[in-house]
Amino acid sequence: MTLRPSVLLKVVQLILDFFAAHPDTSPGFTAALAKLRTLGDALRGLTTTTQAGTARSQKGAERFLDLQAEIKAIFLQPLASLARSTYRGFPKRIAEFRLGRQVGKSREGFLARCTAIQQALVANLADFVALGMDPAVPEQFAAALVELAALPTEVNGGRLARKQARGDIDRTMGQLMATIHQLDGLVRLKYRDDVATLSAWQVARHIPWPNRATTPETPAGGDAAAGGASAK
Repeated sequence: MTLRPSVLLKVVQLILDFFAAHPDTSPGFTAALAKLRTLGDALRGLTTTTQAGTARSQKGAERFLDLQAEIKAIFLQPLASLARSTYRGFPKRIAEFRLGRQVGKSREGFLARCTAIQQALVANLADFVALGMDPAVPEQFAAALVELAALPTEVNGGRLARKQARGDIDRTMGQLMATIHQLDGLVRLKYRDDVATLSAWQVARHIPWPNRATTPETPAGGDAAAGGASAK
């Protein structure tokens, strides 16, 4: 069962609230609580990194699609029409300025084909200018391709950042679970004769594992086993 970071962070906050109401300055509690705070802050930061990576990747992918559509409408379709006009009767020459159905299905294929068309345009610029095309079009086309070429890197960079953060999140959550179990043992020993405080602790340290709504809450050993499994 997978525990979401946001759920575990809520548990961390409840535990901190518990100790705010039941302060303990002994070395064991002090060290464990300091570690809990540090790990909680780290998990919060990693979650933000993951979200930023997802947003970066999605933004890059969406921009690629938008720019791809713009390039087709602004450059590829007009150039194909001009090529049909100036090279009528020469299908191979006309084909030099066509995208092709299969080529445009991947980012890499689309970019490579557009680059080839832009280069063919530069090489045959006089033919197109003779039809009334603005001589600045090849340069404008090249600028659009430069932006397009940078977008896959943006998409992959966002995915990589998200992947790396997820690995760190798993490790941090495992460390948090171990720290919670440490505190659980210390609290149960210290307040073993204080039913009210132990009850409050049970509420604070309860971890709502997915799909366990119908399973009775188990003592520390039950959660410890589950926590160990999640931290792999």
